[in-house]
Amino acid sequence: MIRHRVLALPAVLACATLLGACSSDTDPAPTQGSATTDVTTEFDDALADIYGDENIPADALLDDELLARFPDCGAVAPALGDHLDGLEQDSGNGVSPYAVSCMWMSPGGERSVGVTLAAGTGVVSDAAVLEAGGMEVLDDDAIDAAGGVAYALSYAAGEPGPVVTTVELPDVQVSVTGGHWADGTALDGAAAVRVVTDLLDL
Repeated sequence: MIRHRVLALPAVLACATLLGACSSDTDPAPTQGSATTDVTTEFDDALADIYGDENIPADALLDDELLARFPDCGAVAPALGDHLDGLEQDSGNGVSPYAVSCMWMSPGGERSVGVTLAAGTGVVSDAAVLEAGGMEVLDDDAIDAAGGVAYALSYAAGEPGPVVTTVELPDVQVSVTGGHWADGTALDGAAAVRVVTDLLDL
């Protein structure tokens, strides 16, 4: 149970970086002020809630090489390229030993892009189980060769809206939030996988 809860954390936080886009259409539109939640702190707090403040295991820590490669969100940004056009880095972004959590958003909050990196657990989800749960499993030779799985969940299937894509590898999990927007390049599942393979040099 703990393993499954930890596996879900990156996707949950990735959804949070969409500034409410994963909620219902009746929810009020988020404002710039509401976007500055420190999602890295939320990740650390979520781990502490599962394990207790003093019992967070060492294998929940990100690899030192990844932390060195991504000391801040400026190091993540190049992999996103044109997807960041017109977006500004959120002031709540941060890096901790447990997560790299980055978000960029349009000035009015209509569009956002996020990336969250967290430690892997040594195992990855079964593709058949993911599909049965409504996920779109994405084929990618580089991800397959690394022993991983990639999948996406669209919150507005067939319509402009947010998409959360997750890539699980044994040693790291990466979630990319984006979607199909009228004023920006589509960051759908396939595009998000390309972002991840670029980030991880796969």
